[in-house]
Amino acid sequence: MVNTKKLKGLIVEKGYTQRDIARLIGISEATMYSKMRTGIMGIVEMEAIAKVLNMSKEEKVKIFFAEQDT
Repeated sequence: MVNTKKLKGLIVEKGYTQRDIARLIGISEATMYSKMRTGIMGIVEMEAIAKVLNMSKEEKVKIFFAEQDT
């Protein structure tokens, strides 16, 4: 599951909004907000977001493959 808290922080740090990201990766704003709320994204969305945000390999691992609390 995606660590949406870290992803939201990175989006803001890079000067974007969730709306911007949705537009840039070709999904609706509602879909983006839903994915951020649930933390569930497909690999295509993850790759697109990583490209837009110019994420490092380390950032991708920390955000997209976050360990879940039990």
